[in-house]
Amino acid sequence: ALFRILGSIPGPLIFGALFDDACRKWQEDCGRRGNCWVYDNDRLSLTALGLAVPCLIVATIFFFLAWLTYPKSATNESKKLESKEGNDQNIDKPRLMKFMASYHRSPAHRSRGDRTESTCSEDVLLGTTVED
Repeated sequence: ALFRILGSIPGPLIFGALFDDACRKWQEDCGRRGNCWVYDNDRLSLTALGLAVPCLIVATIFFFLAWLTYPKSATNESKKLESKEGNDQNIDKPRLMKFMASYHRSPAHRSRGDRTESTCSEDVLLGTTVED
């Protein structure tokens, strides 16, 4: 809750004050100040830049501090966990090749096309042909 308050409340107030400060001509209605009609663009751009650049520098410093202090063992553990979750590295390749060979020999596969000779690159790689 504290982070939401610090992240959402000061920003609009600070930039609102920045825009109010850069106003040249205010609308006057019954002695009350209304909307701004004309802004000093040079002043507005310089003060916005002067506010944004220090915030960016502070954010960059905190990013690198977090990056340097983040424990290396946690990143290694997450990499191990990702590799266990079913990546291509965990495929049983001999079992897959056996399945592919049985698929190419099945009658259902042969009925999909009238092949009398092996023209499929998988057949050549697996060492199977239609006549097998």
